[in-house]
Amino acid sequence: MTITAPRVRRVGGRLLAGVAMVLWVYPVGISLLLLSAFSVADTRCDVDANLHPRLNPAGIPWVIGSGLFWAAPFLVAVAVRRTRFTIALAATASAVSLFFVVAFLAYPQQGICW
Repeated sequence: MTITAPRVRRVGGRLLAGVAMVLWVYPVGISLLLLSAFSVADTRCDVDANLHPRLNPAGIPWVIGSGLFWAAPFLVAVAVRRTRFTIALAATASAVSLFFVVAFLAYPQQGICW
């Protein structure tokens, strides 16, 4: 059995795409998650901040933008290749992004005082 050049390119391209996806999902996702948490955190230093935290309004665009930025490559993959896998991947990425945006805006972080 011989391995043809197109097959090697196809397998290599899929492997490279998988590695890029893992690197995008974990390091970039965790970085955006932490920066989003700090951007909308309540930084008041009184007792009321711990009992009733409120959003930092300056961080709201950052949270929404980071959610869109993180899901963008998956949506581009759907525009390039419309397979069931890419559609499922983009739907999952969009749902995860939307969940974290709503969670950060509904429940601001507390106890970050400076």
